Amino acid sequence: MLVGVFALGYAINWMAKTYGAKEEHVPSNGIALAAYSCTPLFLAGFALLYPVPWFNAIVFLVAACYGAWLMFDGLPIVMGIEKDRAVMYAGALLTVALVILVSTRVGSVLLWNLGVGPVFISG
Repeated sequence: MLVGVFALGYAINWMAKTYGAKEEHVPSNGIALAAYSCTPLFLAGFALLYPVPWFNAIVFLVAACYGAWLMFDGLPIVMGIEKDRAVMYAGALLTVALVILVSTRVGSVLLWNLGVGPVFISG
């Protein structure tokens, strides 16, 4: 999960010049914004202590929506751009975040197929 946050922070810095952000002043702003935006998802992990699938799905959906709103709301402040450009910038970053999520899922499936996954023993 931390590698995903750092990858998203790198993507924020990488796309900064495209959207007119002032990323050259503090290069760690992208990682700070990514960590700030992903915090609700990390905290939603506590919902997994109550193992009911529909409850966990609702909690993680609310956390993902709140994280996306935090990214949209924090982009103009952290990266120094106007609010109009933040809409397109946030959309591009959420797309990158989705690609990182899918890549993580595919990587875990590949590792499980190589024999690194959990072993289930009945009874």
